[in-house]
Amino acid sequence: MLLNRYVSSLILLPLAASLADAESLAAIEARMDLTAPSFKTVNAKIKKTSFTKVISDTTSEYGTILMKRAKANDTWVKIEFTGADERVAVFHDKKYESYLPKMKLVQEYNLAQYGSLVDQFLLLGFGTSGKALAEKYEIKVVKQEELAGLQTTRIELTPKSKEAREHLEKIEMWIPEGQSHPLQQKLHFKSGNYDLVTYSDLKLNGPLSDDMLKLKLPSGVKREFPQR
Repeated sequence: MLLNRYVSSLILLPLAASLADAESLAAIEARMDLTAPSFKTVNAKIKKTSFTKVISDTTSEYGTILMKRAKANDTWVKIEFTGADERVAVFHDKKYESYLPKMKLVQEYNLAQYGSLVDQFLLLGFGTSGKALAEKYEIKVVKQEELAGLQTTRIELTPKSKEAREHLEKIEMWIPEGQSHPLQQKLHFKSGNYDLVTYSDLKLNGPLSDDMLKLKLPSGVKREFPQR
């Protein structure tokens, strides 16, 4: 029994130290509240690492992400991946388009059935106020971690709504000190799969035209509607 207590103490001491150094949740949410009203655009490089539990496989891909909030409930997101699995995805007006250049094919999906979930997940951590985040998630501080040379506070978000929990078990975000946007996000799905997205060369509120966010399609591209 005494040995168990000693071992437990050794484990908990570094955890307590990391929590002591981490920023408070109130401080992070206050910064989000302050910056959310002025949020307009994001332009960044991304690395996406995906883990598939059923085959115990991890893959990584690289690309860019553009986001723009023209006004309330009018958000554009464009993600372009390069490499072997080249593709471009665009989200706008409850519509999702996936362009596969090698196949000369666009697959279009209507996301209206998912209601507010689309907006909730698309701008998670970007342009979202701390108050809005707290309304949709149970939030707790995990610990302080260094990431890409920056001190960050890792927070954990558990969806409050049953609808959201059908898709996501929890979300982790790494928030740099003094900033209100994530440097990294990890989405844990109910299946046991996860997506880890890391941002770099991140630029906020720079010029971004609507044309830059639209698909650029050559002639001869086919369009499919898999939902039909």
